[in-house]
Amino acid sequence: LAEQSLEAYRHRGDAHGVALAIGVLGDLDLRGALEESVRRSREAAATLESTSDSYYLCYVLDNLAWGLAQLGDLAEAESTVRRAIAIARQHGHPYRLAVGFRVLAGILRLRGDLVAADRLLAESDSLVTGLDDLVFGAVWFAEWAVVAAGLGDIERARDLAAVALAKATQRAISSVMGWALWAEGEVRLTGGEQAAGSFARALTKMRRHGFPLRRVEVLTGLALAVDEPESAAAAAAAAVAVRDEQHMVLPAGIAARLDEIGKRWASIVGTDRWAQRVSDLSARPHDELLDLLARRVAAQAP
Repeated sequence: LAEQSLEAYRHRGDAHGVALAIGVLGDLDLRGALEESVRRSREAAATLESTSDSYYLCYVLDNLAWGLAQLGDLAEAESTVRRAIAIARQHGHPYRLAVGFRVLAGILRLRGDLVAADRLLAESDSLVTGLDDLVFGAVWFAEWAVVAAGLGDIERARDLAAVALAKATQRAISSVMGWALWAEGEVRLTGGEQAAGSFARALTKMRRHGFPLRRVEVLTGLALAVDEPESAAAAAAAAVAVRDEQHMVLPAGIAARLDEIGKRWASIVGTDRWAQRVSDLSARPHDELLDLLARRVAAQAP
């Protein structure tokens, strides 16, 4: 539909409409073609700069920032989303302002600045509450729960994850439920509780609709949460496969997780055996690998 829209706008010679359609395509590509998403969002932003459509410019800049963040360019991602926030504030777009804050909080978390991310989310809480948007609220509170868990504030993180799940359940949108379950898994994992089930369910929800970087985060969480090497190897290999497929440079914290997983199981099954198993699995088609992982985790579930 977006391609048809783009063709129709081009046929009319409507440059603004072309930018709108390209922006939508950039948004869609955030789920599975990150480099193309960044290219499209840059193109759309360049056209929208010369128009009065500040709302849509914010939308495109937010998408550009998240695409850059997923590819690992956190510095440009942060400067891009801060520009979107400034435009949204200047022109009075509360929803775009809230989206910008959420993207910025995610970038700060990925950069390891959890204190700044937590402060930003807390200061923006009233803005999000005022929007009264269940879908956005579920995603917002999920991100906040993961930040709080990273800070070691488990009780607060658990409360925030519960809010995210409650909001997601009311709308029953697969990708949004995946965010909430990811948050629940991160809180459980940090708190030393059983977390594999939450991550496995999150992966099921996000398999077709989740952002690549979020899938990597879910997969590394699952690899840390399972208690036998074959499932851990499958999850780690799937994370590596998503990373390589999208040409991502993982943030230091996520890369460290993969190293932690490798060291843990290498000490048990042997370094060479672990490395060979992950290498063998990561060479398999992505969907086939996810099917294998889903079967293994389901077989272990109570």
